[in-house]
Amino acid sequence: MQEIKLNGDLLKFVQAGLKKATTRKGHKEVKLGDACFVDPENFVNKVNVNIYKIEYVRFYDLSEMVELSRKEGYATGDHLKKALENIYGEIDFNETMTVIYFEPNYSWS
Repeated sequence: MQEIKLNGDLLKFVQAGLKKATTRKGHKEVKLGDACFVDPENFVNKVNVNIYKIEYVRFYDLSEMVELSRKEGYATGDHLKKALENIYGEIDFNETMTVIYFEPNYSWS
């Protein structure tokens, strides 16, 4: 099963249904279908999801991606970009970003 690390604070938003996408720096190979988000600080803390879409975009494009920002739990694309730079440090405006869209999967554990 595909496991993807996700900060425990963000994992809470996935569990609550408030976060339905995650954006990663760089071009990441991610499979569609069943996956599990895992807190790297506490591997017992997990959430099962179904990944239904993968998208590759440039960092500068995130400013205009309002729907993605909302799925990530942010009001605007600029808020999302700032949050990503808090995680990764300064990101080149032309950097490829991997966007993973998912929904909770309660059918398996």
